[in-house]
Amino acid sequence: MRRPVMVLLAILALGVIGPVGGEAATLALYDDFSSGQINAAKWQGLEVVREIRGGKVALALRQGTYPQTPATNLNFVNPGSIQSIRADARLTAYTPPPGGNSRLRLRGNFYSDGTTGLGATGDVRAQLFLRGTDSGVDIRYSVYKCTDSDCNTSTDVVPGTTVKSAALGETHTLGIAWNGAVFTFSVDGADIVVNPADCATYPTCQAVVNLTPNLVEKNLSV
Repeated sequence: MRRPVMVLLAILALGVIGPVGGEAATLALYDDFSSGQINAAKWQGLEVVREIRGGKVALALRQGTYPQTPATNLNFVNPGSIQSIRADARLTAYTPPPGGNSRLRLRGNFYSDGTTGLGATGDVRAQLFLRGTDSGVDIRYSVYKCTDSDCNTSTDVVPGTTVKSAALGETHTLGIAWNGAVFTFSVDGADIVVNPADCATYPTCQAVVNLTPNLVEKNLSV
Protein backbone atom coordinates (compact mmCIF):
# COMPACT_ATOMS: atom_id res chain seq x y z
CA MET A 1 0.00 0.00 0.00
CA ARG A 2 1.41 3.40 -0.95
CA ARG A 3 1.51 5.94 1.85
CA PRO A 4 0.35 9.49 1.16
CA VAL A 5 3.01 12.16 0.73
CA MET A 6 2.39 15.62 2.13
CA VAL A 7 4.27 18.51 0.53
CA LEU A 8 4.43 21.72 2.54
CA LEU A 9 4.86 24.83 0.39
CA ALA A 10 4.79 27.32 3.25
CA ILE A 11 3.84 27.46 6.91
CA LEU A 12 1.68 30.15 8.45
CA ALA A 13 2.24 30.46 12.18
CA LEU A 14 0.17 32.22 14.80
CA GLY A 15 1.45 35.74 15.27
CA VAL A 16 1.13 38.09 18.22
CA ILE A 17 -1.87 37.29 20.35
CA GLY A 18 -3.78 40.31 21.60
CA PRO A 19 -5.28 40.62 25.06
CA VAL A 20 -8.55 38.97 25.90
CA GLY A 21 -11.31 40.96 24.30
CA GLY A 22 -8.84 42.70 22.01
CA GLU A 23 -8.11 42.12 18.35
CA ALA A 24 -7.97 38.57 17.04
CA ALA A 25 -4.60 36.86 16.66
CA THR A 26 -2.91 37.29 13.30
CA LEU A 27 -1.10 34.80 11.12
CA ALA A 28 2.39 35.55 9.81
CA LEU A 29 4.59 33.62 7.40
CA TYR A 30 6.84 31.36 9.46
CA ASP A 31 8.84 29.60 6.73
CA ASP A 32 8.57 29.52 2.95
CA PHE A 33 11.32 26.86 2.62
CA SER A 34 13.24 28.91 0.07
CA SER A 35 16.69 28.50 1.63
CA GLY A 36 17.42 25.09 0.09
CA GLN A 37 17.88 23.47 3.52
CA ILE A 38 15.70 23.10 6.59
CA ASN A 39 16.33 26.15 8.78
CA ALA A 40 17.86 25.02 12.09
CA ALA A 41 16.78 28.29 13.69
CA LYS A 42 13.13 27.43 13.02
CA TRP A 43 12.88 23.63 13.21
CA GLN A 44 14.03 20.80 15.45
CA GLY A 45 15.43 17.89 13.49
CA LEU A 46 16.88 18.56 10.06
CA GLU A 47 17.30 16.49 6.86
CA VAL A 48 17.22 12.71 7.24
CA VAL A 49 17.47 10.43 4.17
CA ARG A 50 17.20 6.65 4.03
CA GLU A 51 16.30 5.34 0.59
CA ILE A 52 17.31 3.18 -2.36
CA ARG A 53 19.10 4.90 -5.24
CA GLY A 54 20.13 2.87 -8.26
CA GLY A 55 20.21 -0.42 -6.38
CA LYS A 56 22.18 1.00 -3.43
CA VAL A 57 20.99 2.18 -0.05
CA ALA A 58 21.65 5.88 0.57
CA LEU A 59 21.87 7.32 4.08
CA ALA A 60 22.20 11.02 4.86
CA LEU A 61 21.77 13.12 7.95
CA ARG A 62 22.12 16.79 8.83
CA GLN A 63 22.02 17.44 12.54
CA GLY A 64 21.43 20.65 14.45
CA THR A 65 22.42 21.45 17.98
CA TYR A 66 21.95 18.96 20.81
CA PRO A 67 19.80 17.63 22.42
CA GLN A 68 18.47 16.76 18.96
CA THR A 69 19.44 13.14 18.28
CA PRO A 70 18.05 12.10 14.90
CA ALA A 71 19.39 8.92 13.36
CA THR A 72 19.38 7.02 10.11
CA ASN A 73 19.98 3.60 11.63
CA LEU A 74 18.98 0.83 9.23
CA ASN A 75 18.44 -2.04 11.67
CA PHE A 76 18.43 -5.74 10.83
CA VAL A 77 15.14 -7.43 11.70
CA ASN A 78 16.94 -10.56 12.97
CA PRO A 79 20.06 -9.20 14.74
CA GLY A 80 20.35 -12.12 17.14
CA SER A 81 21.11 -14.52 14.29
CA ILE A 82 23.69 -12.23 12.66
CA GLN A 83 27.29 -12.39 13.85
CA SER A 84 29.00 -10.94 10.79
CA ILE A 85 28.26 -7.95 8.57
CA ARG A 86 29.91 -6.90 5.32
CA ALA A 87 29.10 -4.02 2.99
CA ASP A 88 30.58 -1.96 0.20
CA ALA A 89 30.55 1.58 1.58
CA ARG A 90 31.25 4.99 0.10
CA LEU A 91 31.28 8.41 1.75
CA THR A 92 30.14 10.85 -0.91
CA ALA A 93 29.87 14.13 1.02
CA TYR A 94 30.17 15.44 4.55
CA THR A 95 30.49 18.56 6.67
CA PRO A 96 31.85 17.68 10.11
CA PRO A 97 30.75 19.66 13.17
CA PRO A 98 33.42 21.91 14.73
CA GLY A 99 36.08 19.68 16.24
CA GLY A 100 34.10 16.56 15.32
CA ASN A 101 33.58 14.11 12.48
CA SER A 102 31.02 12.49 10.21
CA ARG A 103 30.68 8.71 10.00
CA LEU A 104 29.30 5.99 7.76
CA ARG A 105 29.45 2.74 9.68
CA LEU A 106 28.62 -0.87 10.42
CA ARG A 107 27.74 -1.31 14.08
CA GLY A 108 26.29 -3.84 16.49
CA ASN A 109 25.82 -4.92 20.10
CA PHE A 110 27.55 -8.29 20.44
CA TYR A 111 27.75 -9.22 24.16
CA SER A 112 27.37 -7.74 27.64
CA ASP A 113 29.31 -7.37 30.89
CA GLY A 114 26.48 -9.07 32.78
CA THR A 115 24.57 -5.93 33.70
CA THR A 116 20.85 -6.65 33.76
CA GLY A 117 17.94 -4.35 33.09
CA LEU A 118 16.30 -2.52 30.25
CA GLY A 119 18.22 -0.89 27.45
CA ALA A 120 21.84 -1.15 26.38
CA THR A 121 23.62 -0.57 29.70
CA GLY A 122 26.58 -2.97 29.89
CA ASP A 123 26.37 -3.97 26.24
CA VAL A 124 29.60 -4.08 24.26
CA ARG A 125 29.39 -2.59 20.76
CA ALA A 126 31.78 -2.84 17.85
CA GLN A 127 31.87 -0.49 14.89
CA LEU A 128 33.85 -0.12 11.68
CA PHE A 129 33.45 3.14 9.85
CA LEU A 130 34.49 5.65 7.26
CA ARG A 131 35.26 8.88 9.11
CA GLY A 132 35.29 12.34 7.59
CA THR A 133 37.11 15.17 9.39
CA ASP A 134 38.46 18.58 8.48
CA SER A 135 41.75 16.90 7.54
CA GLY A 136 40.32 14.15 5.31
CA VAL A 137 38.80 10.67 5.29
CA ASP A 138 40.02 7.50 6.99
CA ILE A 139 38.73 4.08 8.08
CA ARG A 140 38.64 3.20 11.78
CA TYR A 141 37.32 0.61 14.18
CA SER A 142 36.49 0.69 17.88
CA VAL A 143 34.85 -1.38 20.61
CA TYR A 144 33.05 0.32 23.48
CA LYS A 145 30.71 -0.42 26.38
CA CYS A 146 27.42 1.40 26.88
CA THR A 147 27.01 3.05 30.28
CA ASP A 148 23.38 4.10 29.93
CA SER A 149 20.24 2.55 28.50
CA ASP A 150 20.40 4.49 25.21
CA CYS A 151 24.19 4.22 24.88
CA ASN A 152 24.49 8.00 24.77
CA THR A 153 27.47 7.57 27.12
CA SER A 154 30.11 4.85 26.89
CA THR A 155 33.61 3.79 27.86
CA ASP A 156 36.29 2.45 25.53
CA VAL A 157 37.06 -1.25 25.44
CA VAL A 158 39.25 -1.08 22.33
CA PRO A 159 40.05 2.57 21.57
CA GLY A 160 39.39 3.97 18.11
CA THR A 161 42.12 2.77 15.76
CA THR A 162 42.87 3.92 12.24
CA VAL A 163 43.18 1.15 9.65
CA LYS A 164 44.01 3.22 6.58
CA SER A 165 43.43 6.55 4.90
CA ALA A 166 40.67 6.89 2.32
CA ALA A 167 39.23 9.49 -0.01
CA LEU A 168 35.86 11.01 -0.64
CA GLY A 169 33.91 8.99 -3.20
CA GLU A 170 36.02 5.82 -2.88
CA THR A 171 34.24 2.50 -2.34
CA HIS A 172 35.63 0.24 0.37
CA THR A 173 34.54 -3.22 1.49
CA LEU A 174 34.03 -3.23 5.25
CA GLY A 175 33.21 -6.16 7.51
CA ILE A 176 32.76 -7.06 11.18
CA ALA A 177 32.68 -10.67 12.41
CA TRP A 178 32.29 -11.99 15.97
CA ASN A 179 32.89 -15.61 17.00
CA GLY A 180 32.07 -15.23 20.68
CA ALA A 181 35.65 -14.44 21.67
CA VAL A 182 37.28 -12.11 19.14
CA PHE A 183 36.25 -9.53 16.57
CA THR A 184 37.58 -9.61 13.03
CA PHE A 185 37.51 -6.25 11.31
CA SER A 186 37.91 -6.56 7.55
CA VAL A 187 38.86 -3.67 5.26
CA ASP A 188 39.24 -4.32 1.54
CA GLY A 189 40.12 -7.97 2.15
CA ALA A 190 42.66 -7.38 4.95
CA ASP A 191 41.66 -8.77 8.37
CA ILE A 192 42.47 -7.39 11.82
CA VAL A 193 41.71 -9.70 14.77
CA VAL A 194 40.91 -7.98 18.07
CA ASN A 195 40.38 -9.67 21.44
CA PRO A 196 38.37 -7.27 23.65
CA ALA A 197 39.23 -9.32 26.76
CA ASP A 198 43.01 -8.94 26.22
CA CYS A 199 43.81 -6.67 29.16
CA ALA A 200 47.54 -6.64 28.40
CA THR A 201 46.84 -4.99 25.05
CA TYR A 202 43.70 -3.06 26.01
CA PRO A 203 43.75 -1.83 29.65
CA THR A 204 40.03 -1.00 29.42
CA CYS A 205 39.27 -4.56 28.31
CA GLN A 206 35.93 -6.26 28.88
CA ALA A 207 35.52 -10.02 29.19
CA VAL A 208 32.43 -11.75 27.86
CA VAL A 209 30.01 -12.35 30.73
CA ASN A 210 26.85 -12.83 28.70
CA LEU A 211 26.99 -13.68 25.00
CA THR A 212 23.56 -12.11 24.54
CA PRO A 213 23.48 -8.32 24.89
CA ASN A 214 20.60 -6.63 26.68
CA LEU A 215 19.70 -4.74 23.51
CA VAL A 216 20.12 -7.04 20.53
CA GLU A 217 20.81 -4.65 17.68
CA LYS A 218 22.95 -4.44 14.54
CA ASN A 219 22.72 -1.80 11.85
CA LEU A 220 24.11 0.40 9.13
CA SER A 221 24.13 4.07 10.09
CA VAL A 222 25.56 7.55 9.75
